[in-house]
Amino acid sequence: MIEATQRIRRIRAEAKDPDVAVLLLDGILGYNASPDPAGDLAETIVGAKGMAEDEGRCLAVVVSVCGTDGDPQGLAKQEETLREAGAAVFPSNARVSAFARDIVLQRIRRD
Repeated sequence: MIEATQRIRRIRAEAKDPDVAVLLLDGILGYNASPDPAGDLAETIVGAKGMAEDEGRCLAVVVSVCGTDGDPQGLAKQEETLREAGAAVFPSNARVSAFARDIVLQRIRRD
């Protein structure tokens, strides 16, 4: 929540795996969170998607952000940063989980 190094490493590692079709991330806003959690991950998301694309794969990155515009980071700003990086952003864990499930099921049917 505070420091993104481990998340960045994991995103990069998973992006290299040809069996990975979707990365499901969560974002947490508030006073004990990073000052810019979306900004911390945006470049890594762009790179992960680009790496997969270069290998002829599609890697979906889906995110649910828990917060409000009253949080210091600003919910709308964080969501926009993630969208600009190529992530699909959803308003709840339930919706993001269902979307990720659908991507996996499509991949299973295709393969």
